[in-house]
Amino acid sequence: MQLPLESGVQKKLKRANENIQNLAREVDAFLAEGRYGLSISDDDQKLAEEASSYHRSRPIPPRFSVLAGEAPYNLRSCLDHLACILHLANNGSSSQTMEFPVYINDPRERSLW
Repeated sequence: MQLPLESGVQKKLKRANENIQNLAREVDAFLAEGRYGLSISDDDQKLAEEASSYHRSRPIPPRFSVLAGEAPYNLRSCLDHLACILHLANNGSSSQTMEFPVYINDPRERSLW
């Protein structure tokens, strides 16, 4: 029996993977462009330091943070879907809000002292 949210989990996992692959490609392209390529021989310490300094001074494209943020967001969303699937599979009510992490008691009701 396939529960209604399973396809949502699969789609979110697929999208997270796409974000990770896109980010890796764009980071590789970013590092490959400019004065220094991706690979610098460890034998040439001076060149390695120059390349490191060069890349550290370059502004990071804002798109990197978008892609880097979307992947964990989609993975976290999968956990919400799975919590709901498990809740429904154990005869839980669909009217209840269920999300990850799952607590027996509302953590906002616990005293810290």
